Amino acid sequence: MKLKLLIFFLGCSPLCFAQIIDIDISARVDTTNTEINQVYHLYKGYINSKPDSLYQNPFWNRAEIERYHKAGLNSPDNFSLFGNGSYQISSLNYFVPKILQIDKVEYGRYQVKTIFAARSEDKDYKQFSPIGISKLYAVKDGSGNYKLENVIDYDTRKWKKYKYKYITYIVHPLCEFNKMKAKNAVAFCDKTVSRFNLQKPGEITYYITPNSDELGKILNFDYWLSYSTGRALPHFRTIYTGFPDEDFKHELLHLIFPTAPNGIRPFIINEGIATWLGGPSHDETFDDALRIFSMQIKDKDVSLDDIISNTYRNPLDNNPVYLAGAVICKLVYESHGVAGINKLLDCRQEQVALEQLLEELFNMPYKKVDTFIIDYIKNYS
Repeated sequence: MKLKLLIFFLGCSPLCFAQIIDIDISARVDTTNTEINQVYHLYKGYINSKPDSLYQNPFWNRAEIERYHKAGLNSPDNFSLFGNGSYQISSLNYFVPKILQIDKVEYGRYQVKTIFAARSEDKDYKQFSPIGISKLYAVKDGSGNYKLENVIDYDTRKWKKYKYKYITYIVHPLCEFNKMKAKNAVAFCDKTVSRFNLQKPGEITYYITPNSDELGKILNFDYWLSYSTGRALPHFRTIYTGFPDEDFKHELLHLIFPTAPNGIRPFIINEGIATWLGGPSHDETFDDALRIFSMQIKDKDVSLDDIISNTYRNPLDNNPVYLAGAVICKLVYESHGVAGINKLLDCRQEQVALEQLLEELFNMPYKKVDTFIIDYIKNYS
């Protein structure tokens, strides 16, 4: 996933309100209307019911919960109090929800739009306010009760679908399908599978939108501060793009390589493998991006640990950690081949596990590995 704006909240703790979170509403929300009042209390209940956790949430569409549970995801909704891991429930300690709209879309279906603005007047938070405007649907089930659900199925129901071998493209009305790029995408996947002795790709669903705003809309955001240009969900075998491109190699690679067997692998490795082979974004190659990054840090006192911990980072993208990870993958492959890459992909998430593995693969103490990687980047041309 390529985030165009990185925001890190330090010292966040789990949601710790002793009382129920009371959600404010705008003048547009008419709670004297019986059904709107019902939807309001449904949403209020959802916000107060561990909305970033996967369980039989009584406020959520049961079929979606089951689908996400089978896929191994942590939450039934893309929203997940701000977008599948971009933020966590602890964000409610800092950003207060206010419902802007509860409007009838059709019989038995309402849309709920909510703005999340800074709870604190502190200037460090004010610049990040609002953090997002979410949209969910409340839909009447067979028992006559309203339940929340994601917007993607309903909002893309009329989009055109194109299938090329094992990739099904779902294309925004403002985008035109490019069959040649789809052919290139399949060829790239097949070549990568052969090169790294991977299993053949399963079915892939690939959403194409014209820009990040339209991408956000199918992920439940009418506005998102930390917006994305691409996202891959390996559990669902699904890719989302914020531009008309059938051949987004970086995100395809997230689906081609297996998910971590021991939980989540280090972020720098997960993104590094996709960046080395597919570039950091859809329109930038690994070589070109690394040359730019080399110039940026050539005269700076930067360590690999600085990059991993985001002590050193770009204000508008993830390129430092993406590219440092790509360099690690490239050098390990040159020395150890596919076996070395497999060891990287099997690495546990903990920093100590990564350090120990790099010491083994580079045959030197971690501090020397750190220097070796940074020197390689600084002297890249």
